[in-house]
Order: sequence, then structure tokens, then C-alpha cells
Amino acid sequence: MRFTALLAGALGAALHAQGVNDVGLTMNGASTGQIFGQSCGPVGCTPFTGGTIPFGASRQLTHWAVINTPYAIAIALPQPCWQFPGIANDILLAPPIVTLAVGVVSQPALTAACRQAVARATLVLPPAGPSGIVVRLQSLGVSGSGAFAFGPAIEVTVL
Repeated sequence: MRFTALLAGALGAALHAQGVNDVGLTMNGASTGQIFGQSCGPVGCTPFTGGTIPFGASRQLTHWAVINTPYAIAIALPQPCWQFPGIANDILLAPPIVTLAVGVVSQPALTAACRQAVARATLVLPPAGPSGIVVRLQSLGVSGSGAFAFGPAIEVTVL
């Protein structure tokens, strides 16, 4: 619901160019130092592979965007990419979309590659469910140009 509300709020902004590169999403893996997704760079219609996550496990999600701006992180089933009017980059999530986190980007980043700040959230999977389901994670934030933009999608298989 909150992800949808943030989408609706973004519709009030003017349409921006499709190629916003400074909104990102990363997820830690089970191994130390393993990172999926990207902090900045082109956002395409192919999701990043996030590997497998067992039921009951958790992963840290990091949203990358302009400091002191709103963000949302969501999870949903896969869908071919489609343009959402008023928001740069494409969305790769199929409705219904479930909001995992909403907030304000507030932590300075350790890297200056795209002059971003970060917000963190934790994905906690339930202890059991249907094995082999494929889901995608994607974030929405504000780029340095002031445009609302989707970050890259990360696709994971839940076992």
C-alpha cells in the first residue's frame, strides 16, 4: 500500500528521461562480502540474479539515492518491464506489490561513485512456504536530477 502511495505521489512530478542511473538497490548474500544488485548504473529490463534464500533467512537490503529523499522497497512476483508514467526507469514487479520498507534516505554512503546516500532495510522470510517460488525486489527513490526513479530489480528463488 505504501509503495503504491509513493508511486501516486511521484505522478505529480513531470516526466523525466528514461535513463536515470543513480538510484540503486543491493542485497547481501549468505556468504561474507557477497552483494547482489547495483548501487548505481544503467537500470535495464533484466533483473539482477539474487540467488536462493531459504525460508527463515534474512538479507540486508540497501537502497541508494539522494540524501533526505523518500524511498520505498517492495517485493512481488516477476513481470516483464513496463513504464510507469511519471517515473524514470521501468518497473519489473507484478501486482499485487508488497511494501517492505518506506522511509527517508539518511545515511551518507561510503562510496562517491554516484554521489548517493543509503537507507537500509531487512528482508525476513517466513519460516515456511511454497518452495521454489521466484520473487523480485525493487526500490523507488529520487535521483540527483530530482526525478523519481525505479532502481534495478533483484530476482531471488525462495527454497
